[in-house]
Formats: sequence, C-alpha cells, structure tokens
Amino acid sequence: MRTLFTGLFLFICLSFTSTATGIDNLLTEYTRTPLGTDVKAPRFSWRMVAGDDERGSYQTAFRIEVTDQRGNVVWDTRKVTSDVSVAVEYAGIPLTPATRYNWTVTVWDQSGG
Repeated sequence: MRTLFTGLFLFICLSFTSTATGIDNLLTEYTRTPLGTDVKAPRFSWRMVAGDDERGSYQTAFRIEVTDQRGNVVWDTRKVTSDVSVAVEYAGIPLTPATRYNWTVTVWDQSGG
C-alpha cells in the first residue's frame, strides 16, 4: 500500500518518486498547482510508478481522502477496486469557497501491496 499527500484548492501539489513502487504526477483539475480552483467537483489524477525491482506492477485499487484546513474529513472513498487513476471526480459534501483542502491517495498493486 502506498500513500502520498498533495493539495487541492489554493496550494501546491507534491510528488514522490523512488526505486520502490510509488505515486507520481499528482494532479487536481489537470494541474499540479490548483490555485483558486472554483470547480464544485474537482477531478483527481495520479500515476502509480513501479520501482526498479517491481516492473510490471499495476494499480488494482485506490482510496482518496479529502480533508479541510482543520483536518476534518469531507470525503473518503474507502478502498475502491479499480485501475482508474485519471479524472476521479470529487463526490463529498459541498466544498466551501476560499477554503484550503488537502487530499491523500493510497493505491494498491496486483499483489495487494
């Protein structure tokens, strides 16, 4: 299981790569820096990257959690069995304008790791 934090609405996305399986190319509304996003249901995208010793790995499930600036969870997909990692649409409670949100994505590979 791999987890990476990045941003949504008024802050910068972070990305991570290493020799182990990880997550790369994190986007919110198809951008790395979604400053001032006013979309009611933003879309999240990422790419699972196989490590040097894990060639052929692929995503089998994901979980997205979105929290507000106080750390309250406003959306949690729970574990979703899916290889989809592009344009996953937000489906939580309505987002408040001028509020900072964070999102976390966790992915599972074909071996459940």
